[in-house]
Amino acid sequence: MNMAKRNVASGIVVLGITGWYAWMSSQLPSRDIMPDTPGPSFFPWLIVALTGLLSAALVVKGFRELASEAPLGGQRGSRKPAIMLAGFLTYLLCLKVLGFLLASFCFFAFMMWMFGERRPTPLLIASLAVPAALYLIFAKGFQVLLPVGGLGF
Repeated sequence: MNMAKRNVASGIVVLGITGWYAWMSSQLPSRDIMPDTPGPSFFPWLIVALTGLLSAALVVKGFRELASEAPLGGQRGSRKPAIMLAGFLTYLLCLKVLGFLLASFCFFAFMMWMFGERRPTPLLIASLAVPAALYLIFAKGFQVLLPVGGLGF
């Protein structure tokens, strides 16, 4: 199966999962504890909207590639996706031990390196800035509890 067909198939599968998640989100109870605050279904609906948009774009992209029959780049038998998946699973396992900030720094640096960034300055700056921004937004702004490692952050 070529990549265009895979894009269409995976986009349709993710759209189905997104539909199921949207239905589950609609079943969440309303907890109007404080006025003018987002309820418990705010983030699930945000995820539904973004995932639905991105998977629909993937389906459209796949159909366009099928129509043009342009070959896609990429090598058959590449181990890069498997290495990235292993890196993500390692990140999930390290979250509890290292904490959100340190584990995310390592994960972002690894992913940037896998995508071809070899310059140390941009790699370091982005790997520090992205987890720090996410931490400030979610832990401080939305007061979401993030994993705290042995070092206390």
